[in-house]
Amino acid sequence: MHSSRLLKVIIAMNPQERAQLRKFIHSPFFVHPTQQARLIQLYACIDASAPRFHPARLKKEIVHQRLFPNEAYSKVRLEKLMSKLFQKVQTFIHLQYSPTLKEELHQQRALAKFYQIKKLDSLLQSTMKRLQQILQTETQEDREHYHHSFLVENDILEQEGLFNTRRGDLNIPATLFHLDRYYLLSRLEYTCMLLAQFRFQSPATVQQEEALIQQMLPLTQLLSDYNSPSIKIYQMAFRLLQDIDNPKYYEALKTEMTLYQSALSAEQEKALHAICRNYCIFHFNKGQKSFLPETFQRYRMDLEKGLLFYQNGLLPSTIKNLVDLGLRMEKHQWVEELLHDYRHRITGTKHPDDIYRFNKADILFRTQQKTKALQFLSYQFEDIYYKIAAKRMELKILYDTQADQLDDKMDAFKIYIFRHSKKKLDKNHQTANNNFINTLRQIRNPLSFRNPQRIARLTQKIDQQKTISEKGWLLDKIKEMK
Repeated sequence: MHSSRLLKVIIAMNPQERAQLRKFIHSPFFVHPTQQARLIQLYACIDASAPRFHPARLKKEIVHQRLFPNEAYSKVRLEKLMSKLFQKVQTFIHLQYSPTLKEELHQQRALAKFYQIKKLDSLLQSTMKRLQQILQTETQEDREHYHHSFLVENDILEQEGLFNTRRGDLNIPATLFHLDRYYLLSRLEYTCMLLAQFRFQSPATVQQEEALIQQMLPLTQLLSDYNSPSIKIYQMAFRLLQDIDNPKYYEALKTEMTLYQSALSAEQEKALHAICRNYCIFHFNKGQKSFLPETFQRYRMDLEKGLLFYQNGLLPSTIKNLVDLGLRMEKHQWVEELLHDYRHRITGTKHPDDIYRFNKADILFRTQQKTKALQFLSYQFEDIYYKIAAKRMELKILYDTQADQLDDKMDAFKIYIFRHSKKKLDKNHQTANNNFINTLRQIRNPLSFRNPQRIARLTQKIDQQKTISEKGWLLDKIKEMK
């Protein structure tokens, strides 16, 4: 069954979507009672194997036995039932992903245009009222909502211009209000997106950051005119990113996000949670260890909410962060289950097996199962960055176990970095790995053992190096030498 369209679609769903699908299939409104019992049974068989969806449990013969325990296996019968269930799944997806309010809004705007052209004034008036009612019933106040609000007010402006050319304000103030609100929220969201990129991913110059902030500051004074949950939340996100070292803005942003959660679109919620996660990682990486529990809880909560998924899977960097945080929190069983459950849902890479094996080795290494870790590291990694990271982990294990081949392996690592430095590695990775191996050689040097002056110089050198791999591990090794 694993190669079927039905299984591929269900596996791609997150837990919340599968729960909603279960309710959908149980509903007699959507599924005819004559088909319902078998479809419920079939879906229950599939859903029971979540989240791993192990192929052995979903073989057609085994599923058929569960559905028809006293009958001979019939591939045709099972596949017909799977086809019917897939049709219902497609209907469910259509209902879930079809923005019904927006569809009605577009339909009503088209009707209003027709009534306007045909001069059916009474019908036009009632249609415009219905358009305003649709917008008022929406709970989400994202950019799309504000854009539609502007379009509707602009439609009213056109109507007023046709029939009331000599009196009134022609609805221009309302149109301008909604246009400004749409523009300001859009500008605020994109500014936060770029500022977060500067803060957490690709550092910009001080001049670039300052220019971006100064462009937004005058507009923030206008935002107070709008009593909008989305604008309030993004204003707080902007203040957080503007003053990254002030913890009060982080706490205020969390409060605002909880208070106005229903007003956020799925896209906004995902973006804001990413800002919060990166804020925590930023401070933890700066040495503020108190952020560890908060960072772990944010990742764990966002995983459960489905906010970490990209193309229905987890990116390698997300897997790595989850494993690292879980190990630091000593949640060893949770980390093992996580890696097992998402082994076949690693996305954003051509080599998902590399990601699984490396993180499995990391778990074993950090839980003192170093011989087993070496077994996973003996695998031929395809991704060069994971291949190098695996070689570094091998060196750390050989150092910790005082293996005889450590010196030869360090020489081989140095040669490997040199050979690939120009064609496959960027300058930062070259520098970081060269600094790692050079420092490891100095630590291994017999002159360094129990030599306070040499140890102090080494410690200072590592602390001052901005680009060095395995910095924490190297400092730990130096401490052990005292």
